[in-house]
Amino acid sequence: MFEGQPYARVVAFGERLSALLREGRVGALAAKDHFLRQKPTSKQALTKNKNIAMKTFLLPLVFLFCGLVFTPQLYSQYKKPNRIFKKGQADIFAGFGLLPTFLKDRATQELPPLSLRYENRLANNYSIGLEIGHSISTTDARDPTFEAKNYRNRFYYVGLRNTVHCNCEAFDNWDIYGGFSLGYNLTNISVIEGAFGDFEKLHGIKEQKSKMTFHGFVGARYACNASLSFYGEFGYGISIIQLGVGYQL
Repeated sequence: MFEGQPYARVVAFGERLSALLREGRVGALAAKDHFLRQKPTSKQALTKNKNIAMKTFLLPLVFLFCGLVFTPQLYSQYKKPNRIFKKGQADIFAGFGLLPTFLKDRATQELPPLSLRYENRLANNYSIGLEIGHSISTTDARDPTFEAKNYRNRFYYVGLRNTVHCNCEAFDNWDIYGGFSLGYNLTNISVIEGAFGDFEKLHGIKEQKSKMTFHGFVGARYACNASLSFYGEFGYGISIIQLGVGYQL
């Protein structure tokens, strides 16, 4: 009996020790397994944080690179205006007329209407100018009771112009304008063959006459570069329609 009891106690102690060892090993394995399971999670989080940091750092660099590459291209696509019309500029113009004011008299042009003009821009949208013009034409006059005669008409014009300009950004290089001119006309008429007589008195033809005129005009000009421009104008000065060239002084 005594020999059996110590033996049973030893066996019980061994089983209990084995159980404790097993519990300790399982706990260690569980802890290790938990550590192993948590470690990848921490590594993934670290990798994710690194990726976010890299994106945060690289994104401004990408925008900067795109700006450096594409900005010059976009700038090159924008064509700077040849000229910006503004206050303080002065121009001189030379033009010729397509439709003389003596068209109704069925006159023949020996010298087409020529004009010379100076213009000073007092404001971005307003200018004053001085214009002179000259033309020579011939015509005939017939009456059953008189001999037919041919006449030469030398016409001179000088006028003071007031012009309003429309500087629209949508029309780069263009100057759209309109205004009024106060002018003075001088006409010298001579008989090509013969002299003045009763026929001229009857029809009111004088060798020389002059008058003041007031008329409007509208036109547009295009700047080819900073100095040179071309213009077209409709009015009633030296000619009904004028075309010409301008130069900035």
